[in-house]
Amino acid sequence: MAALLVLLLIAGGVIVAWYGPARYVSEGYTVVNLETEDATVDTAPAEATFYIAPGRITYTAPITNVPVAFLGRELAIEGDFLEAASLTGVKVTVTDKSRFAKDLEVIAAEFTDLGMTLKGELTGRVIKNLP
Repeated sequence: MAALLVLLLIAGGVIVAWYGPARYVSEGYTVVNLETEDATVDTAPAEATFYIAPGRITYTAPITNVPVAFLGRELAIEGDFLEAASLTGVKVTVTDKSRFAKDLEVIAAEFTDLGMTLKGELTGRVIKNLP
């Protein structure tokens, strides 16, 4: 029984790693580790980028021309995204100043949409949607 539990934990870890950081690394994204509890990114990257932080990420770059992904405890996102974007966090908030020209993936316990514009598809898993 204990061996089965260990195998299930390992399998779960592999699945989470693949659908989290490993997926973006394998797709060639540059990984940026924001080591502070409260990180602000106000300049858009020049290449596909995956931002990781242990706490809050506030993203306010006006226009982002490349695919981006974010992983943090809490995300506050605004700006124009011309390529696909992925947001993963416990709390994810997208403001009314956010426009997504392509697909948006949201994986969150709590997702707050304050009036974003989305031309692509919304995918992912959300436990609780807030207005």
